[in-house]
Amino acid sequence: GSGARIGDTSVDLSMGAINETDNPLDLALTNDHQFFTVSHGGATAYTRSGAFNAQPDPNDPNTLRLLTKSGDSVLGTNGQPITLPANYPNLQISSPGTITAEMPNGTPVNAGQLGLVTVSRPQLLENQGNSLYTLPNLAQLGVGMNEVAQPLAADAGSGAQGTLETSNA
Repeated sequence: GSGARIGDTSVDLSMGAINETDNPLDLALTNDHQFFTVSHGGATAYTRSGAFNAQPDPNDPNTLRLLTKSGDSVLGTNGQPITLPANYPNLQISSPGTITAEMPNGTPVNAGQLGLVTVSRPQLLENQGNSLYTLPNLAQLGVGMNEVAQPLAADAGSGAQGTLETSNA
């Protein structure tokens, strides 16, 4: 008969070396099995690459969108794309992923919380290239999302601002 089959694909989730970049939008995850959530082609995808940049939002000139190097929107814990106020002179990303933009007058603005997940069944991740992974149709496999990827609590993330993780391959 026909049916879904899980391949023998192996994804190495061990950490690579951490290098300083001094770019405040770069964020290296410092725990194995943790991923950023991003929007890729309208679907949720996962990446460990924290090489982010801010681009103007075409719908709002006062807002910047936080994007991956391949242009995918970085998602917050609410599942929505993270946006930053335009013209911020300083940005802080705390270790658990809280983003605070400092405005020119010194006022801090909470720009959101990075959506992070822990992947407990990495063999199900499908490599899309550019350090981007998606999940197959889990219902067809008889697997629940909670068995594969669990959202991290707001204070459970672990990252280092101004650094990037090098490939471990």
